[in-house]
Amino acid sequence: MIRNHPLLPALALLLGISTQTHADSFDDAVNQFLKGFDYCKEAKTHLSGNRIPQAQASLRQYQKLLEEATRINPEILSTSKRGMDGNLKFCQRVTRDVEVEAGMPTMNKALAACDAAQQALKDENPAKAQEDHAQFKQLRDEALQIAPSLGEIFSVKSQINRCERIENKIASFSQQQQALTLSLEAAQEASSAYVSSCQKTLENLKKELVDEPVLRDANQGIASAQSHKRNAREDRLA
Repeated sequence: MIRNHPLLPALALLLGISTQTHADSFDDAVNQFLKGFDYCKEAKTHLSGNRIPQAQASLRQYQKLLEEATRINPEILSTSKRGMDGNLKFCQRVTRDVEVEAGMPTMNKALAACDAAQQALKDENPAKAQEDHAQFKQLRDEALQIAPSLGEIFSVKSQINRCERIENKIASFSQQQQALTLSLEAAQEASSAYVSSCQKTLENLKKELVDEPVLRDANQGIASAQSHKRNAREDRLA
């Protein structure tokens, strides 16, 4: 014969109360969330009307109520009961879309600065290219701070990568221009030395008495002038 333990009815009662309490807290949490969900839908409406500041304000209210609901019962974040999973995904999309719309104007300015840098490079103006590219980096960072999810959009990410590669092109162009400047300076110095050698040789030949030492100096001057002329030509071609 099975005898009932005198505590079993009490345990059953406690379990029933606990289960009911859990169910009640879940419903309370969902109901609190749904108040916030109304703000989420409101943010979507504002977004459709391109009213970004109002959409951001509605999302702040949604986030506040979501946190309150989560404190009541965190299970609402990981369940499909009462459509919670679908509602959360909807609000996540709205939040992301509002964030992108808020950051995109600054990102567009960044990309415009990048295009200006690329054009300056084509115009062989590395100083302006560097200035425009520095502005691109500043605006890019500002845009990503406003909307980190911008970096996850493929088209935007591709544009950012393209602009970041321009920095290497600017540096390479600057190095080439510096090398060209040094080459031209060397050619100018060699040309000046060539003219000086010619003038000195002519002055020696104009003397009344052209003796052997003068002729020897003149030949050396001509050889020196030819050497400087050859150096100048090679520097120009370098």
